[in-house]
Amino acid sequence: MKFKKMKKNHRTLFIGTLLLVCAGAVSLLLQINGINRVKQENLVQRQRSETISIVRDLEVGFFTRYSDFLAGLADSQFIAEAFTSDMVTVNQILDIAQKSTKAEIAYVLDTNGICRASIGTGQLASQMVGESYEFRPYFTEAMQGTPYVGFASGVTTGQIGVYFSAPVHSGTGIVGVLVLKADPAYC
Repeated sequence: MKFKKMKKNHRTLFIGTLLLVCAGAVSLLLQINGINRVKQENLVQRQRSETISIVRDLEVGFFTRYSDFLAGLADSQFIAEAFTSDMVTVNQILDIAQKSTKAEIAYVLDTNGICRASIGTGQLASQMVGESYEFRPYFTEAMQGTPYVGFASGVTTGQIGVYFSAPVHSGTGIVGVLVLKADPAYC
């Protein structure tokens, strides 16, 4: 009887130890799984952060390139002088600006917001000459002396574009506004 009781105690002890080991193993596996899940979530978060950072760098590069190019062109005394007298030269400058930046349209507005010259990839560019854009933020901001970058819907096309503008200065002050319209898909 003692032998049977001992066997029963050993069996209980063995089953208890086995259950304890199994519970420990399950606990360890759950902890390892949790650690791996956290590592995976951290990796995904790092990848998202890096992707967002890269996209922002690309966007900043795009916007900076357009803004710097436009500001440099608008500050040129050559365009200010040409704008007040020689529209043929202005068209040539706009053509260079449009092709250099791959903008959809490059145009100049006088101090009343009337388009004086326009060069672009489509037929719309020639239709803009003589039209008023005095209500557009890119015109009003530039007339205050501030370069502008923003999204807007085209007046005649209704298509969204990224508009960059800068005031054109001469010795007497602002004589007009230089504008580039870019396709947001190009951003």
